Amino acid sequence: MFYLSKIMTALILPPGIILAVMFVSLVLIRKRKVPFILILILFLLSWTLCLPRFADFLLAPLEQYAEGLVQVSDADNGWQTAADTADLIVVLGGGSIVRQNSQSELFSQPASVTVERAVQGVVLHHKTGLPLLFTGGNVLKGEGAPGESEGIGRLFRNLGIPEMSYILESESRNTYENAMYTAALTEHRNIVLVTSAFHMKRGILCFEAEGFTIVSVNPVDYKRDHKKRTLLDYLPSMEALHNSYTALHEYWGILYYKLIYL
Repeated sequence: MFYLSKIMTALILPPGIILAVMFVSLVLIRKRKVPFILILILFLLSWTLCLPRFADFLLAPLEQYAEGLVQVSDADNGWQTAADTADLIVVLGGGSIVRQNSQSELFSQPASVTVERAVQGVVLHHKTGLPLLFTGGNVLKGEGAPGESEGIGRLFRNLGIPEMSYILESESRNTYENAMYTAALTEHRNIVLVTSAFHMKRGILCFEAEGFTIVSVNPVDYKRDHKKRTLLDYLPSMEALHNSYTALHEYWGILYYKLIYL
């Protein structure tokens, strides 16, 4: 199911869907049967996905969902509520790259979003005294390659976190497996969940399905910019295209998980 979901995601979301439309257009051009509407749809789709305003429109429901949960947590006195009622802080991985040192040994370098999530987990650990669990493994890096947890374990050690204060889960490859392997690794079920704001809904769905109670959430890595809009927001942007993809990927992930896993 894991590889099937990755293949379907690559085909359904941009740039896959855009490339598919382009391929069909090329075939029709060769046959001298190119409908103008097909080219127009491709142009409008590409342009729209690259607009900051449209990217924010897609991201808004996801991030507002996370913001609403944070407001509830704050109303309950935030840190103290988590410290009193939670058993564990769970940080979800967000990706990594495999690098090679001067001795040709492979090591994992966490992606910037993974570091941001992990650092927020460390902040929570210091404020509440709760233990940490980081979940994230080898995601399509090849057999034997180090996963996200290896790099985050190094980060925790560099930040002076005692090894007895954290657990590293290194088998999971997606959010569903994050929850499944975390459930197998710990008996704690009342948790503080740390992940990106846009990813919070999918994270909660998966962890609640595995019997966890989300006592508090701590979203990071917000994508929407609440700055005053200008004419530039109607010009194409690579960052906006990436944000559009991020939101569409998340909507697809929520739908897929509900149909297949949950």
